[in-house]
Amino acid sequence: MDKNPSNYSAVDNSDNPSHWIELMLDFPAIAPEVNRIRQQLLDWLVPAVDGSDSHMTILDAGCGPGVTTQAIADRVDDNIEIIGADLSQSMVDYASAHSTHHNVRYHKACLKDLPYSDGSIDVIRVERCLHHVPGVSQAFKEFQRVLKPGGRLVINEPDVRYICMHPLQPAVNVRYAAAYDAPIANGAVGAYLPEYLNANGFDLLEHQPHLLMMKSAHAIDRCFNALEVFRDLCKKDQNPANLSKVEDAIDGNSFYLTIPCYSVMGEKHA
Repeated sequence: MDKNPSNYSAVDNSDNPSHWIELMLDFPAIAPEVNRIRQQLLDWLVPAVDGSDSHMTILDAGCGPGVTTQAIADRVDDNIEIIGADLSQSMVDYASAHSTHHNVRYHKACLKDLPYSDGSIDVIRVERCLHHVPGVSQAFKEFQRVLKPGGRLVINEPDVRYICMHPLQPAVNVRYAAAYDAPIANGAVGAYLPEYLNANGFDLLEHQPHLLMMKSAHAIDRCFNALEVFRDLCKKDQNPANLSKVEDAIDGNSFYLTIPCYSVMGEKHA
C-alpha cells in the first residue's frame, strides 16, 4: 500500500481508502496535542456564531471523516448550518454515514474551487489539510470569496520542514526533514499563515504555536511512513549508525517525533 503522506490528497485513488480514514480517526490518540488544538479552534469559532438570530453557516474545509464537523455541531445551536467539505468522496461518504446532527451536511469539494456563493459563509475552519494542496494561495482566495465581510477563518497547519526524530543530531534531522518534506505539496504553509491571511484580505486576530509529539514508532510509521523514509535516507547515506541510534531509542522507549504547527484566526475585511 502506498503510504506516502502526500497521498492524503488522493485518498480515493489509493488501494484502500479505508486505511486513510482509519488513520484520520486514530491520529488524536497518536498525537494528543491535536485534541488541544481542536479545542482551541472551537473556542475561537464558537463566539462568532453563538447567540445569533440570523441564519449562519460554518464550513469545515477539508473535513476528512467528519469528526471535527460533528464536534462543531456539538458546540453550536442547532439552527446553524454546518457544512463539511472534502476532496475525497470516501471521506465524505464515511462522514455522511456517521453524522448525528440534522443541521450537518457533507459535500465533495476542492478547496481551490469551492461550490458556494460569494459571501455565503460566516466561519471557515481548516485543520492540517492545506499542506497537501498544491497552489495553496488559490484556496485562500476561495476562503476570502465565500466568506461574508467580517467572517472568520480559523486554521491549524504544520511546518513539516522542521519535523524532528529524537534522539538524532540536528544535522541529521535537517536531512531527514528535507527527505520527508519532499513529496508534500506545501510543507511550510503553517509557518506562513499570517502572510497568507494578510495577502488575501484578512486581519490576523490570533496566532498560536503548537508542537505535535508522537511516541509510538509503530503508529508513526503507520500514519506517516516516517521511519521508512528515515531507513531509506540511512541506506542512501550509507550510515547505519543513525538507524541503530533510532532503533535503540525505540527499544528503550525514549524515541519520539515532533512536528511544529501553528493556529491562526483571521477576519475578512468588512
